[in-house]
Amino acid sequence: MIITMPKPFKVLSNGEKLSETDKGNDKVWHYRMNHRHAPYLIMLGIGEYEIETRRTESGVTENLWYYPDWKERVNNSYKYSTEMIDFFEKEIGIPYPWEQYSQIPVQEFMYGAMENTTATVFGDFFFPDDRGTLDRNYIGVNAHELAHQWFGDMVTAKAPTHHWLQESFATHYNMLYEREVFGQDHFDQARRNAQLGALGASTKDLYPIAHSKAGSTRWYPKGAVVIEMLKYIVGREAFNRTIKHYLQRHPYGNVDTEDLLEAFQETTGESLDWFWEQWLYRGGEPFYKVQTATSATSVMFIVKQGQEAGSYTGYFRMPFNFEVHYTDGTFSSKTKWVEGKETTVDIILDPGKAIAYTLFDPGNQVIKAVEFVKPFGQLKAQALTAKYMLDRLDAVIAMIDLPLNQKREVLHQVYARETWFSIKELIIDQLKKDENKKSRAILKSAASDKDVKVRKALIGAYDTIPLYLIATVEGMLLEPSYELQEDVLKKLCLIKPEKITQYLEKTKSEKGNNAKNVRITWLRLAIKNGQKDYEAELTDYSSQSFEFNTRRNALNALKDLKIVNEQVIRNAWEAAKSPNGRLAGGSIGFLSWAVKENPAWKTIFDNLIGKDLRPAWQNEIIEKINR
Repeated sequence: MIITMPKPFKVLSNGEKLSETDKGNDKVWHYRMNHRHAPYLIMLGIGEYEIETRRTESGVTENLWYYPDWKERVNNSYKYSTEMIDFFEKEIGIPYPWEQYSQIPVQEFMYGAMENTTATVFGDFFFPDDRGTLDRNYIGVNAHELAHQWFGDMVTAKAPTHHWLQESFATHYNMLYEREVFGQDHFDQARRNAQLGALGASTKDLYPIAHSKAGSTRWYPKGAVVIEMLKYIVGREAFNRTIKHYLQRHPYGNVDTEDLLEAFQETTGESLDWFWEQWLYRGGEPFYKVQTATSATSVMFIVKQGQEAGSYTGYFRMPFNFEVHYTDGTFSSKTKWVEGKETTVDIILDPGKAIAYTLFDPGNQVIKAVEFVKPFGQLKAQALTAKYMLDRLDAVIAMIDLPLNQKREVLHQVYARETWFSIKELIIDQLKKDENKKSRAILKSAASDKDVKVRKALIGAYDTIPLYLIATVEGMLLEPSYELQEDVLKKLCLIKPEKITQYLEKTKSEKGNNAKNVRITWLRLAIKNGQKDYEAELTDYSSQSFEFNTRRNALNALKDLKIVNEQVIRNAWEAAKSPNGRLAGGSIGFLSWAVKENPAWKTIFDNLIGKDLRPAWQNEIIEKINR
């Protein structure tokens, strides 16, 4: 790529920068790719930027681009950027496959990020200030796009059917790196979220992962966890050897799903056709109904598969661990393949030991739906003592429909010793209406929990803040998290309208994230409170002077307040023509509402667009608005 641009613009493209030459008031930039790559990965990034250059342990040069006035944010966005290259080289077993690596933030990016070869582009909403990192960080997306440099860029799927080879692997490896940073519980929560997403997708259709219509839920999180399940089957060492072999066999080339299967067969000597067939080529997930029968000497697990065995989804065949835990902290276990309609597993009990609880698939290694009804005593022991967070989480989930008087004390105990936010969140939700003094003390303590997710869970649990929590929540008005601060402000003004002026005064200097979320909420509340002089500021936020999320937020607030004038309609029309679908879609919706809501507003819009000739694509937008 040879690009001529006026100074002081800087230019980024794919590959190695060969030269940067002055030519009067211009500069000529020359980039060259030294390996083949897919043409959809070509990019150009042009603007007024500064660049921070880092180098990995193995010598890879990394160029991190940023807006000159956002220098103080560089470490927030690019945290671990260099370290994750070193991590992937060791985990994947293949050195970073290109000459260098660059990253560049851009305005109005319609997705999260894009893995262009050697040069990732990402939305500048992933460039937060110190407070913004509490709501959104770039670490996972950063790792995802970097992993694509191997999976998607170095080897590229031959057709949409095999798209999972790119997105599932990139998601899998970003999950692995996030585990390095945030720990095993974070990784397990991601696996659980993927499982829930997969089960939800299967209520709509049963496309398999290896299908051109599989969709993002299957290509990204479900596929990532299926890869982890494959690792569970063959072992991490054999998995890593195979991935290295797969990449070495197809460098800078095209691949399909069978190429990966062949790599596993060549490396491990195992036939994994059965795994490919049920997890990649067929849709759906297994549903297991588990029961136990206990005698004086053993526990029998009876596992029945309940999903329909049709043309898309048959019976699944997978190895599972079964465990019986005793009150002294020890346990007995057995591994057995579960297949067909029904499988039974007998575990001989240790003599003289009392059973605390039983587990089917401890740690939730396999994507599935499960019905496993247990006595309350077992749920209590599992919630308090299980090794894996997901097993403790499942025990608390199983208590949701139980009477509060039965579970209250257990929930108090679990909350006191638990560290993971989603378990605390579930307990908050189950205690939120409880008038018990200890329950209320727990809820009050959640407001100052060191984990922002727990603090968000407290406020998110209520549509209307209870009176006894008002003083506690008022102390959160200057909460560091912008998202939480916005939620606190809205809910306090709802429950205490007589104190709105006081709340607004306390938060009048708060702006919020890059999308001005706190300020726009503040303006909406102030205008509703009679301060009409702020209408001009809110209108301005819908203009092209601001990034697209700010404009979307402002238009939503203007619609809520029914503030529509010529300038608002002009701003909305400009946004409706944006190539950014997220901005354009909301703006078209705003204008469609406005022209139907008030004939005067429709007249303003008709006068604005006039009757002059315009491109066909703009006429299509107008048709949508007037439809």
